[in-house]
Amino acid sequence: MKRSSFIEKMLVISTAHLTHNSVKELDADIADRPDERSVLKWDAIIYPHATYGYLIHLSPDTPATGPLAKIDELARSIDCPWVLIDRDADQHPHLEAFDW
Repeated sequence: MKRSSFIEKMLVISTAHLTHNSVKELDADIADRPDERSVLKWDAIIYPHATYGYLIHLSPDTPATGPLAKIDELARSIDCPWVLIDRDADQHPHLEAFDW
């Protein structure tokens, strides 16, 4: 399948795939921003999404680290450079979920 330069795929998963501590840390980093720009964290570019979520762009060259490592691995396996982590999204069966 030829990849279009105009359309990119996105993996959409639940916030349950991040630990409560990871979410608190990320939310604190986002709150420290003076404007609506992204946060560079765990080798990924992370944007806040609505009130309870994140839009993440994964580097094509460097895998994400920390809490995003397994998510990055899954996203790369299905050719998704974008990940939307949303509280209302479904949990993915191949990722660990945390109950918080």
